[in-house]
Amino acid sequence: MIYRALLPIALIAVTPAASADNDTSTWTFDSELEAGYRYDSNVGLTQIDENTAQSDQATVLRGKLASSWQATDRLKLSASYQLEQENYQEFSQYDLQIQTLMGEVSYQFPWAKVGVSQHNAQADVADDDFLEFNQTSYFVGNLVGESFYWRLAHQRVDKDLPDYSQRNAEARNYTADMFWFFNQGDRFVTLGYTHENEDAVDSKFSFNGHQVRTSIHQTLQVWGQSQKLSLSLDYKDRDYESAWTAQTAARQDQITSLEGKWSIPVNDYFGLALTAKHTDSESNTNVADYNDTTAGIRFTLNF
Repeated sequence: MIYRALLPIALIAVTPAASADNDTSTWTFDSELEAGYRYDSNVGLTQIDENTAQSDQATVLRGKLASSWQATDRLKLSASYQLEQENYQEFSQYDLQIQTLMGEVSYQFPWAKVGVSQHNAQADVADDDFLEFNQTSYFVGNLVGESFYWRLAHQRVDKDLPDYSQRNAEARNYTADMFWFFNQGDRFVTLGYTHENEDAVDSKFSFNGHQVRTSIHQTLQVWGQSQKLSLSLDYKDRDYESAWTAQTAARQDQITSLEGKWSIPVNDYFGLALTAKHTDSESNTNVADYNDTTAGIRFTLNF
């Protein structure tokens, strides 16, 4: 269950360094509520290669609680809990609820920031257990000058699908990300790469893959408010270990996603966001050869 994530968060909370001088420590707390609408041109569950090739509309609700403790000028601890619900009008069998619990601790050495984070997620589809996802990430990163940041990470992932045990898997991923900042942070560009190595119970679901992603983010002053625009491109190339049947070759996927977002604050507490995303999945296996377009609007309350 997702509550297994409480253990690493509890361990973080009692680290010896947390006894540092309280005069230099600061706490922050944030909460966010979000409600919106989304159009989906191809309803389905990509995690199990299921696509209906039919469209539907969904309401989306999300709530998040987050806190962080800057224990010293170098040590930081943070934790968050998020609950998201998607309810379709016609395809209620794909109604999705995701709970995510996260804990992270990091320390800023003179040469780099080093840390570890734990993400535990539980997904239910139509009120039935669907997926448990646990990820432990070890990372190192640092700011160079005032305009460039780099980050390297190693992720250990465990996936458990109760009704699809042949897809249960362990993954070992290696990630590199770079960030360039311009105009005092009003614009920044990202470039990232991930090498994926996923080992599933059934070898036909095991794969080695590469992911390349890039994005550009721009802050604009419009009507006295700081509106944010972003455009991101994601490409995945996956080679599977074995053939699905004796008559077919091993599966190969190339997945390209293009996503845009426009965030508009109404005041210090309310805001809205417009999003659009198109995914083109090309594969030599029919179940993974599809297109999907989503578009939506969300209203957000921060307090």
